[in-house]
Amino acid sequence: MIKDAIRYIYIERRAYCFIAVQLALCVALFTYSLSHVTSARMAIENANNSIQSGRVNIEAHPNNENTSSLVLSNAEIHSLREITNGAFHYTAYCTTAYASGDDVTNAFIMTMDEDELSKYVVYVSSKLFSSLTDDIVFFNDSVSVVNGTLYYWGHPYEVKPMPESISGRSLITTIDGEAISMDDVLLFSCFSKNVYDDLRKEDHVVTSFSLDDGELSDNGELLWKTLRYLEEIGDGGYTFSVGSLIQEAAKYHNYSVMIPAYLGETGILLLLIAALGMIGAMRMILRKRARDYAIRLALGATEWELIRGSTCEVMILILTGGIIGCIIGAVAVKKYPFDTMFPVKLSCSVIATDMLILLILTAAMVIPVCVRIMRLRISDLLHCN
Repeated sequence: MIKDAIRYIYIERRAYCFIAVQLALCVALFTYSLSHVTSARMAIENANNSIQSGRVNIEAHPNNENTSSLVLSNAEIHSLREITNGAFHYTAYCTTAYASGDDVTNAFIMTMDEDELSKYVVYVSSKLFSSLTDDIVFFNDSVSVVNGTLYYWGHPYEVKPMPESISGRSLITTIDGEAISMDDVLLFSCFSKNVYDDLRKEDHVVTSFSLDDGELSDNGELLWKTLRYLEEIGDGGYTFSVGSLIQEAAKYHNYSVMIPAYLGETGILLLLIAALGMIGAMRMILRKRARDYAIRLALGATEWELIRGSTCEVMILILTGGIIGCIIGAVAVKKYPFDTMFPVKLSCSVIATDMLILLILTAAMVIPVCVRIMRLRISDLLHCN
């Protein structure tokens, strides 16, 4: 049966090669796009689970393109904490790329106004802690590690594990839709020695403001005071908006999956076109084999044997094209991710979906073959040219 299938594939090698290449390209595109969509959904689900939904986010939108993020001084942070009875939270960060082995990773220098953070300590996750060795190379000259001590702008800081109350959080920025995990953060207190002041001098610092929503049950008076104070600090250069972090997460989700979803729809459309082409090609091949099948039936072959042989032939064709397509898609996902805002990887659900589609394609091609063979009549076929 397998030998016959291979023989028929060799005879029709040109048509089958074209079908296999078309199928491989469609499966590769579908795998690539579906991996992005699945990874984006997992990223936003993790963010929803880890982010503090009990906070209301305040975003400062610059009114002109020459205005950067609204960065507060230590005194202004103290004042806002006093005005809001400790309900105000402030974060400032910038990106510092570093090289670890052959991989290049992003590390975020971040400061928070949390009371539990010490002034002379840098907090890192267990994941990042293992990377902070003396041979690590930062692309930012302000950061270095020597003998287990981290230096920022020449000042030494003790490295400690990140507090559990913070390590599980994610920060979703509304400026560019980026999700930051605390696993990728070098975390300092806003009141650390020199760190925050040095960070404020950098033009590319991004800031985040939020309030505990439990403190907003006073008809908005506390929120109004906070916004008025921020407007004074911004000197009219910013427009402020208020929204929950979960809503911002939804925006991030929509952005993350939009273009990959279009790619996925294109991949499905191409697969449908490829399926129609394969079915048409198989019908044409069956017509050419009518005399061959008639002779085999006359020599004692059963219809079931012909069906099994044709099914094996179709499965070899589809599995070959499908597996090659999955491999190409997996390599593309790893080497050329469409977006690096979240880790993109080939998941089991993507592979399962690919296998399901290949099974459907196999059935779509085998059923017409079975119907065609079941209708064969030796008396009619022996007259075929």
